[in-house]
Amino acid sequence: MITVLIPAYRPDEKLIGLLQQIKEKGYDILVVDDGSGQEFRDIFRRAEEYGKVISYEENEGKGHALKTGFSYLKDRLRRNDIVVTADADGQHTITDITNVSEYVNGDRCMVLGCRTFEGKIPLRSRIGNIFVRGLFALATGRKVSDTQTGLRAFSKDLLEELCSINGNRYEYEMNMLLDLSGRNTSIVEVPIETIYEKGNPSSHFDPLKDSFIIMFQIIKYAMSSFASFIVDYALFTLFTVLGLGTALSNVTARIISGSVNFLLNRKLVFSSHKDIKKSFFQYALLAASVLILNTYILYILTSFIGMNVYLAKILTETFMFFVTYSVQKNHIFAEDR
Repeated sequence: MITVLIPAYRPDEKLIGLLQQIKEKGYDILVVDDGSGQEFRDIFRRAEEYGKVISYEENEGKGHALKTGFSYLKDRLRRNDIVVTADADGQHTITDITNVSEYVNGDRCMVLGCRTFEGKIPLRSRIGNIFVRGLFALATGRKVSDTQTGLRAFSKDLLEELCSINGNRYEYEMNMLLDLSGRNTSIVEVPIETIYEKGNPSSHFDPLKDSFIIMFQIIKYAMSSFASFIVDYALFTLFTVLGLGTALSNVTARIISGSVNFLLNRKLVFSSHKDIKKSFFQYALLAASVLILNTYILYILTSFIGMNVYLAKILTETFMFFVTYSVQKNHIFAEDR
């Protein structure tokens, strides 16, 4: 069974037209009225002729509406049922709704209806999409051609997780992609028709805000790395002052700060559910490899170039930051795909 979930805020006749087409296909319908107000009650009364309507008084945002729908459905659907989310503004056709549902292939699957961005596409949407999807690939190691699409299909077993993802407004859909991309989730892209109204009045795409959402995890990683660096640098300084020597001081400080960094990254940065023993073993291998490379670079900078040992330490750690983020994000703390 397929259920189409439509979050709606102050919809017009396009919603009724879409509901008629969905009903003709034999799909179940759930509409969430996101606090549209009394002046839109007639639209939602008519919507009740086609399916279930959930309403609440205050406008809470698209993310809240979607999670309200997911929460309602998660205990009412059967194991192999499918949920498709579509927008109420007429940008998603019944043909594309059907297409994305057909590509849900088993458990833990999310299908994205991705626009091709061909033809007369608003410049803001075209440039913004290119920029954001580039950042998304950098942050997650996965390529998604349309990160803002509202047409998505899910296997039933994902609904519990979807209810727990942060965000109540438009940031929720980006958070959903970021969260599921790091877990054992199949993400499939299906091309759909690109429909824009003149002037693109219904678009809520904000490339700056979406970019910040994506970069926030990198920022958290930087903060975790900086906290561990403070521990590492303080211990390194202490041990060298005590006369342990550059190499031994570096190794000892790295072991201690590395343990702190592992715990911070696992819990706070990547929110990993991967087996802790496996993650720790992989992290230890990475740490050992980085330690060898780190110590070698530090030795070259101080012994052959004659650089100040403390400045050399800072430069070395900066270089390794980018290497370790990529490995931890895409391998150590990512669930097996």
